[in-house]
Amino acid sequence: MIDILSNQVIQIEDLLNRIGDKLQLNKTRRETIEKSYSTIARLFDNDDGLFKGVAVDIYPQGSYRIGTTVRPIHQNEYDLDFVLQPQMLWREGLNPLEVLKHVQSRIVLSKEYENKTEILKRCVRINYTDYHMDILPAFPERYIQNLSVKVPDKKLKDWKDSCPKGYAKWFELRCLQRKHIALEKMAKIEPLPQEMPYEFKEPLQRAVQIIKRSRDIFFEDKPDFSPISIILTTLAAKYYDGESTAFEAVCNIVEQINCEIQKTVGVMEVYNPINENEKFSEKWDNNNFLYKAFKDFMQYLKEQFINLKNARGIAQVNQILKQLLGETLSEEAINEQAFYVNKSRNNQSLGIVKPAAALTIISPGSFDKESVQPIRKHNFYGV
Repeated sequence: MIDILSNQVIQIEDLLNRIGDKLQLNKTRRETIEKSYSTIARLFDNDDGLFKGVAVDIYPQGSYRIGTTVRPIHQNEYDLDFVLQPQMLWREGLNPLEVLKHVQSRIVLSKEYENKTEILKRCVRINYTDYHMDILPAFPERYIQNLSVKVPDKKLKDWKDSCPKGYAKWFELRCLQRKHIALEKMAKIEPLPQEMPYEFKEPLQRAVQIIKRSRDIFFEDKPDFSPISIILTTLAAKYYDGESTAFEAVCNIVEQINCEIQKTVGVMEVYNPINENEKFSEKWDNNNFLYKAFKDFMQYLKEQFINLKNARGIAQVNQILKQLLGETLSEEAINEQAFYVNKSRNNQSLGIVKPAAALTIISPGSFDKESVQPIRKHNFYGV
């Protein structure tokens, strides 16, 4: 039987899950956002202009779609990405700026969005109180159901290749690389996340959140040098090897990325794994300072996770997590873990859902022994 209260690695995993849960959109905010983009979608019904007689789909892309959103530091706005895809083929001569202007004109038909929109390089941004929504027009190539699409580039006055749906499916498949889990066991533990103190996520999803948050803290004073999220997400998914915890996943991912950096002659290249015409790392080609900043960050992350693995006691773990992920989040997670453990062990049994090392409350006789390991009473680790 594993005793989480005397197993520091599992205790760290629980803390990372708690921190990750605080970083993501809560249920209320998700519902608000879903209402917002449903409203936007209706504005394109009965379009009498560019999309006349054409059905228009709107769907999330990026971190919102794949479940890796990270709350900005200093309570800045969430940046949420959506694709607006008319069921019409891309064609030569389609003007990217005119498309962006048309999308904006349809949105501001609603008085709710007057003075809230702006045209950016590739999208139309709608500014809300605590988040902004970027609407990216995308046209399928060759046939309507094609996952590869063309998206506008206002600066280049041209179109670029992309594949948001394909990328999301690729990431979801990478999440399923998780080792040592069978479908029948997943079915047995399905109800348990309702009893957890945080929303269950796959280890890869949580690992991406942790890496992105570490990036935000590391580059807090130099945000212009910060590596973009799609690069970090792609590399994390590429090197994820089915680890059953986010902690193990991050340790392996940063080790493998640093190995690739060492082996690379010149500048590492990162492409969309679904569409190699889309190069995520193109800015590195013309700005060596950006690539150096990325390398410095990955080396720092590797060292910090080695320190975390070798930490002695919860006080040292706390210090490292504060540096990595922010003082407030780390303190909150540690205090909540202590409170949760003490309360749960006095009232009911406390167990670990395998293989994700997630704490959950269990009642005697109500759990599957293959899926949940009970925990005996014990003093809180390091206290």
